[in-house]
Amino acid sequence: MAVPAEIFEAVILQHHKHPVHEVEEIGSCGCGQQITNPLCGDEVTIIIPKDQPAHQTLDSLQFIGNGCAISRASASILTNELQGKSPEQALAQIDQFLTSLQSADEPTSDEITDLNTLLSVKRFPARTECAAIAWRAARQLLTPLTQN
Repeated sequence: MAVPAEIFEAVILQHHKHPVHEVEEIGSCGCGQQITNPLCGDEVTIIIPKDQPAHQTLDSLQFIGNGCAISRASASILTNELQGKSPEQALAQIDQFLTSLQSADEPTSDEITDLNTLLSVKRFPARTECAAIAWRAARQLLTPLTQN
């Protein structure tokens, strides 16, 4: 189901103006992975605690976002979606999101969620990388937690 443009804009602006789990800096207790989009300069850093146990739930996922509304909204949605999941579950969701983002197919669910709404960015192919960078950073950060 295609999410109406008004809902897409409202969700993106809500997460851009009032992001969840956003911080100003990594801090001494955190470990982060930053990705920069060289085409536009968007920068997103995904942060987990330095002592994040492998294979245990992600209870303190945060981000730092400097960029467009889509990249910041995507990071906000990502941190919200992955909270409470194991690194393995999070990586599966990340891969599913990135695959869906590259697919021409519409989301199969008729439910309008923030995540399905974010996938509507596919209508603007030049902006899909804006939505993807936070998810790529999270994949790089979380992959080592699953390799034991």
